[in-house]
Amino acid sequence: MLVRARRPSSLHRIAPFVAAAALACADGERPSYTRIEGRAPDLVPSSGATVVVFWATWCPPCRDELPGLRALARDPPPPIRLVTFGQDEDEGAVRAFFGGAPPEELGYRQDAGSRAATALGVDVLPAAFLVVEGRLVARFSGPRDWNSRGMRRLLAKLAGE
Repeated sequence: MLVRARRPSSLHRIAPFVAAAALACADGERPSYTRIEGRAPDLVPSSGATVVVFWATWCPPCRDELPGLRALARDPPPPIRLVTFGQDEDEGAVRAFFGGAPPEELGYRQDAGSRAATALGVDVLPAAFLVVEGRLVARFSGPRDWNSRGMRRLLAKLAGE
C-alpha cells in the first residue's frame, strides 16, 4: 500500500513507478539469461563465440523456436557461430523431421548418450549456452526468439565481454 506524502516530493512522484517495478519483479518471470562462469567441456567448440543449443524433434518449444534459430545461424552477428546438439535417440527421426540431413547452418551434432547435455547440466529443452573462447558465459533456458534484434544485440554484447 502506498501512502501519500503530505507535501509533494520527488519520492511522491516516483513511488507509483517503484511499486509497479516491484510488482513486475514479483511475478516469478525468469530472466532472459543467466550469467555463468567456468570452462566449457571439451565436447563444445573452444575458439571464438559459439551459441550451443540443445533441442529435439519431439520437443514442441524446440520446434517453435527453430525458424528463428535457423535465421540467426544463416546471418549471425559477428563473431557468433552456432552449434546444435540433437537429443533424439533415433537419427532417422531427425532426418524425417528435416526431410533429409539437418540444415548445414545449424552445425548439427548428435549428442550420443547425452554426453554434452550431461556435461553442461541440461535439465530442460530447449537449452542454450554462450561459450566464448572456451569459457561459459551465459545460459538460456527455454525457448527464445533467436532472430530478434534484442537477442542479436545481447549475444554480440556478451560475446565481446
